[in-house]
Amino acid sequence: MDKKENDFAIKFGLITGIATSIIYPLMITTHGFGLWPLFLEISFGPLFIIGSYAIYLFIKKYGHSFFNQLGFLFSALAGAAVLMMLTVQKSVFSMSMDMKKTDDPAVQEMIRRSFKSGNLTQLGMDFCWDVLVSLGMFFFALAITRQSYFPKWLFVPGLLIGLGGLFLNMLTFPIPPADDQLIDPGPFFAIFYGVLLIIMLYAVFIKKTLSHESL
Repeated sequence: MDKKENDFAIKFGLITGIATSIIYPLMITTHGFGLWPLFLEISFGPLFIIGSYAIYLFIKKYGHSFFNQLGFLFSALAGAAVLMMLTVQKSVFSMSMDMKKTDDPAVQEMIRRSFKSGNLTQLGMDFCWDVLVSLGMFFFALAITRQSYFPKWLFVPGLLIGLGGLFLNMLTFPIPPADDQLIDPGPFFAIFYGVLLIIMLYAVFIKKTLSHESL
């Protein structure tokens, strides 16, 4: 990939990453089985992968490393895992609609047992997403120490959030930490990635524009 295409990929991924940052709070506060909630849930994972790829390319531009490759690898796997988790979750929760359509106790009991099994499956996928995104953040944090643009101090919160999220999910498995009266690491993941995207936004669009105007 030549420089022009690389710069385009960073810009495209950056815009996608910003879209992901907007979709995330909408997704966790929007519930139901309509087209809009479904669109939010199926778009989050793929857009997260593209945004993570932009972070990878940007770091590579200022100091490539093995940690950077691992950061993108685990983040991409996390994006795929969250897509599977959300679609399975949506399918499992649709059983509540089937429950309302019948008054047969035997059918209702069968639906309840199927829901319990399906719910454990989606909780396992949720745990998988949390493990992968924690590792992605951990390795991106390490990659920050091997490049020259992102402030090196970002390594500390990235490392703490990545390892903290991993520890909390292991502590409460298979129940998510937030459902076990502990801190939900999700918003902290979002904040860390958001900070990286804001710094990239300044470097790619604002700083470049100001440089051109000064000429």
